[in-house]
Amino acid sequence: GNGSDEILDVCIKAFIESGEKVVMPHPTYALHPFFVKVNGGTVVSVDLDEQFQLDPEAINATEGKIVLLSTPNNPTGNSFKMKDVRKIIEGVDRPVIVDEAYAEFSNQSFVPLVNEYDNLIVTRTFSKAYGLAGLRIGYAIANPYLANILLRAKTPLSLNIISEKMAIAALNRQDFVMKTVEAVKREREFVSKGLMAIGFKVFPSDTNFVLAKSPISSETLVSRLAQKGILIRDFGKVRKLENCVRVTVGTREMNERLLQLMKEVLEECQ
Repeated sequence: GNGSDEILDVCIKAFIESGEKVVMPHPTYALHPFFVKVNGGTVVSVDLDEQFQLDPEAINATEGKIVLLSTPNNPTGNSFKMKDVRKIIEGVDRPVIVDEAYAEFSNQSFVPLVNEYDNLIVTRTFSKAYGLAGLRIGYAIANPYLANILLRAKTPLSLNIISEKMAIAALNRQDFVMKTVEAVKREREFVSKGLMAIGFKVFPSDTNFVLAKSPISSETLVSRLAQKGILIRDFGKVRKLENCVRVTVGTREMNERLLQLMKEVLEECQ
């Protein structure tokens, strides 16, 4: 499909009618609730715990036509526990959609389980580890029955031939992808340690970004960094993420520059 965003939209179209509910954790990927609302559905959020992990019992006890979650989770960056996601898949007879946009950077995937569970759909993208965001390539993995339902709701010909050929070529360059993933993991650790050294609370990440709680107002930090030519995401107004910012992992040179300017901003605000 045209990015995993189209696939996620198709999943919502395929399984809910106007007014029906979709259960998802909070916080989660900002477009998840958007797709539900634009298709006439209602979002029912279940809070993650203090370690940003799922509460499977609460999710299973919550009424909804489908469950939608991402692991590793955006924007928190952590992977959900395999046993918790399994409890959700097994808990209620309804489709469970697992968004794995950042799975290449983690050490687990639910793709091998699609034939074990008749209600599991996994979505993937070429935008992150493959670096092909501008080509908009996404896909879903599911058993034949669920895949056929999705195809009924999907617009035909949404993926152009150039993107299709690039995706096939990228799949044949797994050596390059693995080098990219390993480089991100090394730099992710460097950024995390650097942020902690200057006073940030850093949360565990299995993605190509790091979520951290700022020692000063996140709004001030983001604004001051923008004045210095550095752009990061401010999640400080999101409940449970007060004063948190999200930093994308770059090259060593970029990461050193980021940490240097962050330190400058903190010193200026003392």
